[in-house]
Amino acid sequence: RSGGGGPVSGGGGRRTQLRGMDYASGAAALAPVQLMQNGNAPVQLEGGPPLARVGVSARAMQVTPEEKDSLSAMTCWTSAVKCMELAGVITGAQFAGWGNDQGAASNLAGAGDTVANQAAIPDNQVVCIYRKFSADGAWVISHVMLSAGGSMAIGSNNGCLGGSPAWSVLDLGSALTWSGRGNPTYEADAGAPDWAKERMVCYAPANGI
Repeated sequence: RSGGGGPVSGGGGRRTQLRGMDYASGAAALAPVQLMQNGNAPVQLEGGPPLARVGVSARAMQVTPEEKDSLSAMTCWTSAVKCMELAGVITGAQFAGWGNDQGAASNLAGAGDTVANQAAIPDNQVVCIYRKFSADGAWVISHVMLSAGGSMAIGSNNGCLGGSPAWSVLDLGSALTWSGRGNPTYEADAGAPDWAKERMVCYAPANGI
């Protein structure tokens, strides 16, 4: 994984525990495990094996109308973590106690994980987007989504990147301007200095947090 990108405020690096659950090994056995069955509502399997789960991003793309309404009403980082619960990666109790604030969100993915220099991001990643509020300031998390293949990502409250406030898919390839080297920029901030347009896009596997 590539590092760099300067200091990041609000977090202490990659989270390997979520309220006592150790995810350093990549996955922990959870019961019940939620699975999708032929694209329908999730079914409960008591005591399922740790690998018997659907990718978080796949689950995020198959929400019911009721789930979509619920996710749309959440902050971007809360809705991303909620999808981890829907996919069976974390329990309801862990979702309720994960932190649900800017500091906790910055632990989902940061400069110590992969820093993207192109819009194409592997599927099933938590995507955290950072910005600065002064030229020499620290990177501050501003948005969280889930990668959905190619340059697509899904999340709620995407207005900060010119998207919909509802749970929806956004093309990061068009929302941000990528040079192929270094960080992308958000050119919709017309008249803003270059440092204010710059965004740092970090990602980490959604199933391994």
